[in-house]
Amino acid sequence: MKINFYGDVFGETGYASHCRGLLEGLHEAGHELKIESARPTDWERKVNDWQLKAFNTPFMPDGVSIAVTTPPFWNYYLSYKPKKFIGFCVFEGTNVPLSWLKNLADPRVSQIWVPSEHVREAILNTIKKYKEENDNREK
Repeated sequence: MKINFYGDVFGETGYASHCRGLLEGLHEAGHELKIESARPTDWERKVNDWQLKAFNTPFMPDGVSIAVTTPPFWNYYLSYKPKKFIGFCVFEGTNVPLSWLKNLADPRVSQIWVPSEHVREAILNTIKKYKEENDNREK
């Protein structure tokens, strides 16, 4: 499968850790990869051969796009008009920001992946809160 992958590959955050782990698994599974990430000075020295090739691969319009970023950044990657789009969402609180709901509900988003039950519950808590607030306004 062809995969356009977006996320922080070089950082030290939880998002970056998820990016590196997911990319390694996708590579080991034999997928054709394109990586887009902010690149620090001397980034070429920090990647291996398959990663270097993936960084230099152009966008694959017939591929699936996976973005390991906060949902507000998904619009940027959706603007490439991928065949399918998967948003990978990481969050550590009990409710994701209410402003994320429009991105999570975007019809161009094919799937939403989360690294844990905790993140899933944080999204569902926010949806529930949003519905309750709207129900109270209608009364």
